[in-house]
Amino acid sequence: MDACIQPSRFLIKLAGKTITIADCAHLKTAIEWHSHEHHYPLGDKFQAVEVPAAWAAPRDRRLNGDEEARLMAACGGMYKDPRGWQLLMGLALETAMRVGELIGMQWDELNIDQRFIVIPKEREKTRKGRQVPLSTKALGILAELKKRRVKGEPRVFATLPTISSVLGRGFKRITKRAECADLHFHDLRHEAVARFFERTTLQTMEIALITGHTELKTLQRYANLRPSILASKLDGAGMSKKMLRELNKTLGVTK
Repeated sequence: MDACIQPSRFLIKLAGKTITIADCAHLKTAIEWHSHEHHYPLGDKFQAVEVPAAWAAPRDRRLNGDEEARLMAACGGMYKDPRGWQLLMGLALETAMRVGELIGMQWDELNIDQRFIVIPKEREKTRKGRQVPLSTKALGILAELKKRRVKGEPRVFATLPTISSVLGRGFKRITKRAECADLHFHDLRHEAVARFFERTTLQTMEIALITGHTELKTLQRYANLRPSILASKLDGAGMSKKMLRELNKTLGVTK
């Protein structure tokens, strides 16, 4: 039994970097099945394992103040293609695409006329594939990328790393130079989704289609709108002028 359980302890202790919560759940199920089939007790083997602190609450890091501008400026210190880094981050903030989807994106997956990007199932986390609509700003970024296209290279971001972990190390250097503490590249996706909630009239289901989230419960955590945005809505910013006049009349409010 111990020979079977010890690897699970090792993996769970490394889970913050190597495996996901779902992986651990599958592993636990397999071990429980094995113990049942071979008639040995598990005891408190799983209860005794310390769960990584990162699992207690999902990350909700967003860009604050002038951090976006500082990140863009910090790209200037990158040895290889600083402008490419800026365009990558810009497109991430406009589309909410995952890092692997961005760096693996190919020119034949773009439909500029119909304004969308096709993410094939092979490169999509849920293995279903999806289409990501393009804002006017995203189209401008792609237009610039097309002018910089590397001949014979199918990838859009041909000058940047092909591996997410390698790109992450480059992004870490940028955040250090920009003095943006505890910021990961994936946080740009979180920022982009939150902006969909803040700055557009898109419904949750529509945002889910763009981002590729399959569980709305997971997507809801992205809806942590800025308090000032909520306050403006409470003050009537989201109401029509007619509704606001009627409300003021009812409350006896005069301007």
